[in-house]
Amino acid sequence: MHQPEEGNLAEIKFATYNVHEFKMIYNISSMEQIAEYFSDNKVNTVCLQEVPADCTEADLKQMFTNMPFVITTGGRDKHFQLAILSKYPLDSISTISFPERPNCALFADITVNKEKVRIANFHLQTTNWNQVKGTFMSPEDSRQSWTDALGVISSNFRFRGKQVDSLRRILDRSPYPLIVSGDFNNTPVSYGYKTIKGDLKDAYREAGNGYGYTYRYFMKLFRIDFVLYSDAKLKAKNYRTGDIDFSDHLPILVDIAMD
Repeated sequence: MHQPEEGNLAEIKFATYNVHEFKMIYNISSMEQIAEYFSDNKVNTVCLQEVPADCTEADLKQMFTNMPFVITTGGRDKHFQLAILSKYPLDSISTISFPERPNCALFADITVNKEKVRIANFHLQTTNWNQVKGTFMSPEDSRQSWTDALGVISSNFRFRGKQVDSLRRILDRSPYPLIVSGDFNNTPVSYGYKTIKGDLKDAYREAGNGYGYTYRYFMKLFRIDFVLYSDAKLKAKNYRTGDIDFSDHLPILVDIAMD
């Protein structure tokens, strides 16, 4: 059994995790281990990214038994899904998609202590580094290959910029306090992060410590997964990343209290 991370009591024991299709080495499913990890840490609301297209809400409910309320974006056209799971009922559900990024965002409201909180789960456009990295590492000096690879990355930066502008306008219309989380595929110095963050608080900056990387590769340099929140009603009490290796990302766990 996984050892729980240290944490404080809070109304919302929140987590976000890019689960990498629930695939471990040799494509063995990690769903049971991830569910056990969140149960051990008493997580009661979680946002998941890269849920497999064929994974149903019933599958998630069966495994994550302490969070019986589950919504997904649906695996349209075999694309990865987003999912929100909670012990609190979920309502006002909406999915945001773009042509280049189906299942880009998933929104739902929870009610805690008779107060509504809007949960936003984002998975922004990737740089497609995995698609092009072979070009940069190739000993062959092909100017066209490099140009094509840089074009892919540049296009995806533009796509992501349009996505965050649209999502920022949606966030601005929220009548309730926000918890915005997910895989932004952006660092804290990026336009995407700064646009999404706006006046929201970054849970890592408010309650974390250490370097705080969330992507396990590239020398553990990148924090590209985030939990942001409205500070008028919410307060991050404890932030940590999970010491598990079921994905190329680390899970973020945050205890969030309500004023």
